[in-house]
Amino acid sequence: MHLIKLILKDPIYSKILRWVFFGIASISAFLAIFFTSDRSILSACNATFIPGCVMLCLGFFSFFNNCGSFDFAEYGFISGINSMRKGSPIEYEDLIDYKAKKKATRKENRLVFLPYAVYGDLFLIASLVLYFLYKASF
Repeated sequence: MHLIKLILKDPIYSKILRWVFFGIASISAFLAIFFTSDRSILSACNATFIPGCVMLCLGFFSFFNNCGSFDFAEYGFISGINSMRKGSPIEYEDLIDYKAKKKATRKENRLVFLPYAVYGDLFLIASLVLYFLYKASF
């Protein structure tokens, strides 16, 4: 357990884990969609398009989250949970304090959305190539 905490706290290992995890997740989604359909070029096109769009959407949300667009909702959720627990420590005084503390971590992790964008683009390009192959076969 100590080794896992050490790996997740190290920024290099956490970035590598993020890239590997989302790569495996994208390929797993492709394989699940492709092998549950009729296994044609069109189904391969669909199977690459869906994970590509999902990854790009996750990338957009990650980008906007990293810009601080959802800070008010995160702070409200954390404050609501802490207010229901008896004796829970108050981590943040107000929303401004929450934003100030998050700003420091955001400077370190500016490109947190990059794995989503790269995998999403790769899958959408593959989908486009497969679609052109499908259209050329007729």
